[in-house]
Amino acid sequence: QDPLHILGEGNQVRHYTYGGDLAAGIVTAMEHPAAVNEDFNLSTAESTTVLELAEVIWRKIKGPDVPFRYVSDEPFAHDVAMRVPDVTKAREVLGFTAETTLDAMLDEVIPWISRAVEQGRRSAPTIKDTKTHQQHRITLDPQTLGLLAMYQRHCAERAGFGETMPGDARIFS
Repeated sequence: QDPLHILGEGNQVRHYTYGGDLAAGIVTAMEHPAAVNEDFNLSTAESTTVLELAEVIWRKIKGPDVPFRYVSDEPFAHDVAMRVPDVTKAREVLGFTAETTLDAMLDEVIPWISRAVEQGRRSAPTIKDTKTHQQHRITLDPQTLGLLAMYQRHCAERAGFGETMPGDARIFS
């Protein structure tokens, strides 16, 4: 899309975690004796706004010479403004840290999604506007739905878990 459509102003804060890091964290938690009956936030500690993510993806796809253009669409009525998991317990108890940078993750995700779309595995997801009943293509919403869910399955497969992670954990939330 040009301009890119973003739900809301794009200032929603998320922690985008690489699927391989999450898979490693899950395995660590399953095998670590101190993890019994405990819960952990297995996530990157790096905060990224939706707008920052959009611009990074834009630059990686369109290059540095194409000006970043976006429009703010009506946000979800009940969107969470900040999702900032405290990863201290996972680091201190399990010794787990999600270390894959957003840049490195996108260098894998973008070509993978491009190939998937080219092969016709799935187009960008759509949502139905409950007021107008029109279908709208989701390009980049606060939770990066759809195609990133496909990527989750890809990461799970690469980590040896088949199509889902143990407990059907969600990588991107």
